[in-house]
Amino acid sequence: MKKVKGEGAFETLSRHEVPKEFQEEHVMMGFRPVNRPLSYYLCTMFTMHNEVVNVWTHLIPFALMLKYFVSIVREDSQTSSEANNLEEMNTLTDVPSELHHDNLRTFHLFMCTVLAYLFVSSAAHLMHSASKTLHYLAFYCDFATIASYSFLSAVTFFVYSSTHTFYFTHRRIYIPVACCLALAISYACCYAKFKFTRPYPPVKKLYICGTIGSLYLWNIYPVVNRMLSHDLQGNNYHYIHICTFLASVFFYSSGWPQKWFPGACDNFFHGHQIFHVLIAITTFYQVQSVRYDISNYFLSEHSNGLRDAKRFNERNDCWSEICGMFVLHVFFTMFVIRHFYKRIQLVLLERKVQ
Repeated sequence: MKKVKGEGAFETLSRHEVPKEFQEEHVMMGFRPVNRPLSYYLCTMFTMHNEVVNVWTHLIPFALMLKYFVSIVREDSQTSSEANNLEEMNTLTDVPSELHHDNLRTFHLFMCTVLAYLFVSSAAHLMHSASKTLHYLAFYCDFATIASYSFLSAVTFFVYSSTHTFYFTHRRIYIPVACCLALAISYACCYAKFKFTRPYPPVKKLYICGTIGSLYLWNIYPVVNRMLSHDLQGNNYHYIHICTFLASVFFYSSGWPQKWFPGACDNFFHGHQIFHVLIAITTFYQVQSVRYDISNYFLSEHSNGLRDAKRFNERNDCWSEICGMFVLHVFFTMFVIRHFYKRIQLVLLERKVQ
């Protein structure tokens, strides 16, 4: 694209015209200028540059997920209202009405983290060129929402997709382990972003992929347990989200196809763009798989197999533990972001580049 001069004009630069913090490996053109007003970068979502596809490949899924979430909340509220009416009419006596609403709070929280990571990722790719400090802050926040989404993803599979045997066997350890792994994601990813500069060494991706991968293995443990037990009950969504996630890891970590065609994937078909699409598909099928399990496995198993009130209430009480762990995760993540943001400010000040 031809470079246009002028403070207010939209322009793109070559990799040699931007600081190394903003350079991308195997990307030659399409970089936006640095240190423009925030409104400038907001408007660039409608212009062509090498980040615009990364913006829209998460902004469009965010809009679709938001619409889907609103419909889910309405559907669950209607189901809860009908359950309360049935209970008042004494036609629903074995299963408390709270099962239809209160016990879906974990899923609703999971959907909030889905929306958060999609929106923050889109915003980070859109706004990070405004300054070097904002560049780091944007991706620290991106890592934080990824960690939150990963944590709630694991918890959601545990609550709604695990067998009763698996749930009560791992009741005391599953959520604390998932929380610890999520905290590790927050710290390790922010540390790797702070520590390593371009060109990034392979160890940077090891920090990111290693911590996220560890939680992912714990995440799908309840699902794999059901697969091995041949107990998925027709829920093929689980197979799809596992396959698309593995494909997304390949494109994120391999540098393919841009490393084979330097400069040809600057604006389209970059591996990170493909990663965005695949991870959005993964998230959609995760949501679909959990909704399927809620309707065809979790609720039906409760109504048919958990007549004992004490055991039923024990599984419902998981919400308080999830809340406590999630609050801990949020505060720790905020501390990590603040810590590394202050550190990078000092580093950049020492380099006299602010």
